[in-house]
Amino acid sequence: MATVLKALLPFIGRRARNALEQASLRPQAAQRSLLASIILNNRHTVFGKEHGFADIKCVEDFQRQVPIRDYESFRPYVDKIVDGECHVLTREETFMFATTSGTTGKSKLIPINQSFRRDLANTSRAWLGGIYDDHPGAFDGYCFVPVSPAVEGHTQRGVPYGSMTGLTYKTAPWLFQRSYAVPYEATLLENYDLRYYALMRFAMGKDITLALTANPSTWLRLAETGTKFGPQIVEGVRTGKVGPDLDSVFECSTNDKALLKLLDTKHAPDPERADALEVLLKEHGALLPKHAWPNLKTLICWLGGSAGTQARWLQDYFGDIPLRDPGFRASEAMMSLPFGDRTSAGVLAAHVNFYEFIPEDRIDEENPPVYEAHELIEGQSYYILLTTRGGLYRYDINDIVRVEGFHNNAPIIAFLRKGRDMASLTGEKLHVNQVIGAIEQTEAKTGITVFSYALIPDVESMRYDLLVELDEPSEAPSWNEFLSVFDTALSGFNSEYKSKRDSERLSSPRLIQMLSGWSEREKRRQIAIGRRDVQFKWSILQPEWKVDYDTDVELIHELKG
Repeated sequence: MATVLKALLPFIGRRARNALEQASLRPQAAQRSLLASIILNNRHTVFGKEHGFADIKCVEDFQRQVPIRDYESFRPYVDKIVDGECHVLTREETFMFATTSGTTGKSKLIPINQSFRRDLANTSRAWLGGIYDDHPGAFDGYCFVPVSPAVEGHTQRGVPYGSMTGLTYKTAPWLFQRSYAVPYEATLLENYDLRYYALMRFAMGKDITLALTANPSTWLRLAETGTKFGPQIVEGVRTGKVGPDLDSVFECSTNDKALLKLLDTKHAPDPERADALEVLLKEHGALLPKHAWPNLKTLICWLGGSAGTQARWLQDYFGDIPLRDPGFRASEAMMSLPFGDRTSAGVLAAHVNFYEFIPEDRIDEENPPVYEAHELIEGQSYYILLTTRGGLYRYDINDIVRVEGFHNNAPIIAFLRKGRDMASLTGEKLHVNQVIGAIEQTEAKTGITVFSYALIPDVESMRYDLLVELDEPSEAPSWNEFLSVFDTALSGFNSEYKSKRDSERLSSPRLIQMLSGWSEREKRRQIAIGRRDVQFKWSILQPEWKVDYDTDVELIHELKG
């Protein structure tokens, strides 16, 4: 199997990369041709008729007739598709929805059609081809690719919805799929601890040469699971089962018990591999990936943004191996393809989406300048707008990218962070509206009213600090109850925050009670450095801790229980 994959992947990958190369040579022509094609194909849709697609002859017409939108402005169109209406955003039918967190409590549903899936498959082939060029040995053995379920449910009309990672997993080249070390059914286990255990149990039974998942926190959690359940993993490999006495170790739902029975049939006993793992376990006291997978050639995960900061800890578990970023991608689109190790920067995928860019420092202007890909400047940061074959038009994804250079004439971009009114440590994408809603629920349930508050991400600890100033002095507020209710409420507003908390990729938030007058002192500090009084706006989501806050801390409370 590996021989066939290695024989075909260079051809498949280079053919897919050729389209990227051609677009990078003449990005302006490639982008405008792509936009014209998208407009022409979808001129008779509901969206196309409402925005006069038939009259659009150039980029300037497109920008004049189609306003910039966030997802909530697209939601009414998506709702029509969910209700069964055809030709709403695209001429092609929507065969599934990708899910991701929205700015309210409702998840975003991103329509997926066949053109979008082909674009995803082609960019994945080009990117995999780049890994082959640099690390051909990565395809000698098995691939470990932890993902979320491709199908998490169905709409009332039976259209499936699920994760983008699951869809990518399902649409990878079939030869690549044959190299998967872990049965897909393991990703469907509901209990997070059990799921991580099952993933490591099956991966430890194979010679892993390529490991791929976007979030470095996932790799850390998986590695820690391997160290915790070494004896059970060894026994599972020996018997061919998932593992011994799992019901006594994990809380298994009826669905999980059924999946475990199915997974018990997926692999034959391998006493030889079990003996080798047992030797490692006795020698090192734990099953570490760097010992169990000596032929691992590259580890793939995010290297940029706040999530990428956790990549620095991977060496402790995986050894000193090359790290490769999977590219700037989201449920809405794959936007860049990195072709080097230890960098998050990648070539703009100019052949699959049409892009527009707004300078970061001008986003709040009433009519900010909008640039095309060929107009970008190295070293500058921009908000990015998407127009895709999946049906998004001038979509503001609220992401900020920096131009790191150019490949041929196409920009090389790197994701910096989420944009205005949003924070994200490890992919949860918290919006300020969700924080406000969670505070309101918490105040109502606890009877504790706060005068002012802010939420600040703590990158080092992978948690959020909730800074609160009381409305009125209180002798002994129940901060543990307040913090617990807030954590639960925030999980209700943001499904990805809940997922990261449940899987312990995000630690519990910390509450910091600030001295009375804290927010007023901060306002005065801002005015003192030139901010006009009438322009001052309190920031609920703040990007980082301010040194001036140190003197305003009254007490710090960690969540208990």
